[in-house]
Amino acid sequence: ENGFPIPRRYIAITPLENGPLCVDWAAPLFNMDGVFFISQLGTDEAHKVGVSKAEHLQVGCDTVSWHPASPEEKKQFRDGLGIAQDAFVVLTVADNQERKNLWGGMSAISLLKKELPDRAIKYILVTREHNPYGSKLRSLATDLGINQELVIYERGMPQKDLWALYAIADVYLQPSKAEGLGLPVLDAMCCKIPVVATDTGALHEL
Repeated sequence: ENGFPIPRRYIAITPLENGPLCVDWAAPLFNMDGVFFISQLGTDEAHKVGVSKAEHLQVGCDTVSWHPASPEEKKQFRDGLGIAQDAFVVLTVADNQERKNLWGGMSAISLLKKELPDRAIKYILVTREHNPYGSKLRSLATDLGINQELVIYERGMPQKDLWALYAIADVYLQPSKAEGLGLPVLDAMCCKIPVVATDTGALHEL
């Protein structure tokens, strides 16, 4: 009102995929008015390099949109997708890039197929199949002997359709090499689906 500009405040909200946090990367954070990491891992690593103002901003989950499916819903969705009721269904929601380690997840499914030779298995993967910087997923599936088990959905589907894939899953698999938080893991937990994940980054605290 008096012709003076409103002072600007600068706040950083950031993940840390894994430690350690180097001083060069952390340097801009010293000039921030507030620093929030979305994991305790990130907060602890920031404190180690002297960013004392860093705080842990806990990220929650929408427990209305992401909720357990009833047995009737699970049966309905499996019938609709042509998946046998007694099939063992594993779900991964992750981008097709090296850090998400989809090759590792597919290798796990190959091992599972050998361990359960008499059990129908479906591996549902929600990703970017044709990412030019990602893996050739169908070629990998063929090499690993799981081409018939692998079902790929392109990411970007409506939330209710993605929830239906969680609803039919017996287990959620997150094979990431590093992870700043892991929202799909939180979603799976809200749906009361068991999670198997690599012990890395913020996945450890989830």
